[in-house]
Amino acid sequence: MVNPQQVDRDAMAKELGFEGLMMNSLNAVGDRDFATETMQWAAMLMGHISRISEDMIIYSTAEFGFLKLSDAYSTGSSLMPQKVTDPKETPTPRKHPSVRNKS
Repeated sequence: MVNPQQVDRDAMAKELGFEGLMMNSLNAVGDRDFATETMQWAAMLMGHISRISEDMIIYSTAEFGFLKLSDAYSTGSSLMPQKVTDPKETPTPRKHPSVRNKS
């Protein structure tokens, strides 16, 4: 089989040691695994960053007190930007009047 460029593809494949010809050229050169691997890598990275961020938030609470976050890195209320919530001020959970203390 000779193409318009006068290259015998069968002979070239045999000379290069290939098993045979690829009838669709996209199957031969269209490797898209790099895109999937990049997206998977980015998703894993964001998962790790999220876990580290959550650990930092937990470690800065009054229960742990391992970290002290500066106001420059802390966020305030989105509804009231002038309000900054102190991580040491954890709200106490309120019980519904119908729940009785059994202790």
